[in-house]
Amino acid sequence: MKIKTNGTKYKVSIVGDMSNNMSGAFESNLRTVYAKYGSKIASISIDCSGKLHYKLTVVAKSGATEDVTFSSTNGNTVKVWMAYVNTFLKTA
Repeated sequence: MKIKTNGTKYKVSIVGDMSNNMSGAFESNLRTVYAKYGSKIASISIDCSGKLHYKLTVVAKSGATEDVTFSSTNGNTVKVWMAYVNTFLKTA
């Protein structure tokens, strides 16, 4: 998945298959995260191999890592749980 914000393109690696509903939810929320903290992010990956949950892993340039688990069917959970990513990146 490619995220473009502020004229910069970022690549988010996806493992497995993600539904279109969830893809749209992640794209819009990841744009916001990259706009605020793009300079602190080394990589972001989303493991979609689970049936019930997706796991997003954020690696900061400082070396710190944060894992966040999302429902695989409810796009509304993305906005709720992305708050943890924002909190992590504020201190990373």
